[in-house]
Amino acid sequence: MIDQEFGAKTTKSLEWLKPVFPIWNRLIQRYISFCASDDGGPTDVPYFYNERVNVGLLASAASIAGLSALEEFITRRAHRGRSGRGRSGRGRADLFLCNRRKGVTLEVKQVWLRKRTRHKRLMKIVEKELKWAPTSPGSATYGSCLIGVASLDEKPDGKDVRQFIKKFKTLSPDVVAWSFPKSCRAFSSKEDSRYRLWYPGVVLAIHLSRKRKGRPKRA
Repeated sequence: MIDQEFGAKTTKSLEWLKPVFPIWNRLIQRYISFCASDDGGPTDVPYFYNERVNVGLLASAASIAGLSALEEFITRRAHRGRSGRGRSGRGRADLFLCNRRKGVTLEVKQVWLRKRTRHKRLMKIVEKELKWAPTSPGSATYGSCLIGVASLDEKPDGKDVRQFIKKFKTLSPDVVAWSFPKSCRAFSSKEDSRYRLWYPGVVLAIHLSRKRKGRPKRA
């Protein structure tokens, strides 16, 4: 039985990132506790906002874990088309994480994760992000980081949470991590004028692409 509140699994290639995710979970829970109502109920969650906020949470967790992080930096990007040939140009990379020996550049994409979200759609997003290969200082590895913010039409239960985690596990990522604090099972957006939605947590999946030989060129 998996822990529904928090969990993280990594392959050997990204095992060095493992200390980041418990801290990422704690930062989420800390923000929720700081914004709680007088009776302790959730009034806000950080992952609810946008991709930029979620990148910041990961970068902060990495820095606290003893790694270094760069966000939204200008670099060169090479696009690989169907023919295998590519084109390159200047652009931005979302997140670079490193320690003294290893580094990885991540293209981050946030999606609203619903019960009906299909595996095929999620994989298409991952594959699209992996086509762009940003360079970075000292990094020989790049990949995509798919962040799914769970969104439900009704108050979630344990079965719903397990379903969201399973959706990302079946993507066969190099990293899968999730944060579904119990206090957030009751959090909903009451500002939506059409209907009420619940946002019980967030799950992420990192997929590595290929290894580069040699030191990448700067932008």
